[in-house]
Amino acid sequence: PSTAQIRAALTEYCILPNGSSNLKKKLAAKDPPISVRGVMLYGPSGAGKTMMVEAIANHLGAMLINFSPNSIKDKADIIKSKPEKLIHAIYKVSVDDDASRELGKTNPLAPVVVYMDNCEEIFKAGGKKAKLGKDHPSKFHAVLKKYFSAANGFRPDDRVIFIGCTSHPEECDQKKLHDVFDKFIYMPAPDYASRLMLWKTFVAKQLAPQQIPGSLDVSTLARISDGFTGGTFSRPLSSHSLHVVIFWQFVYFFAGSIERCVKKTLTK
Repeated sequence: PSTAQIRAALTEYCILPNGSSNLKKKLAAKDPPISVRGVMLYGPSGAGKTMMVEAIANHLGAMLINFSPNSIKDKADIIKSKPEKLIHAIYKVSVDDDASRELGKTNPLAPVVVYMDNCEEIFKAGGKKAKLGKDHPSKFHAVLKKYFSAANGFRPDDRVIFIGCTSHPEECDQKKLHDVFDKFIYMPAPDYASRLMLWKTFVAKQLAPQQIPGSLDVSTLARISDGFTGGTFSRPLSSHSLHVVIFWQFVYFFAGSIERCVKKTLTK
């Protein structure tokens, strides 16, 4: 999919329904309810999945809850004993209680975006054969499934969206994924136009306040970095390594081995 298609899909699934409580209720009142409670973004590392989640939360003015395995790994005691505590805390701040519903009041903390990076850890494939530890994040799957399927769990008119990100979808159990996520969106490496824009932005940022010199052929860099993500080829562009870019240009015009040079540099 193109960048425009990804943006349109996320607008339809995440931003428009959760941006208005009235629209969310009207969609939930349909038969069957029109509600997307979970979206999974998958693609190569550095493709901009996390940045997209932050953009969604910013556009909605939403509370962003980081429920990634890396952020909860220091809570091993809770994972072992009562993993439902963390899910219940998210539930309480995300949904409207029954008393407020009767009075026609909406949750002042809504909308809520729950971000799960490296979600392959939560939806790990293999079952009992995988021999995962008692403090492994995969214990949260059963609790999430309970809150998504129970009548008193997350409801179609709750303005909460779960967004999972992974670079390794092959490590996930497909059945477990469908317990939480309704939509799956692939985020590919950027095309030529996007790479050209990214290169110009990265180089200009490092050279600021100076302008990009005319001798620096940014279009060439965009062409030969095909297949790499923005996060990948932005790493070498630090204030002390900009000479690497100039060196690539020199090699391209005089030695013709720019592709080998780029791949060697980016894979370090």
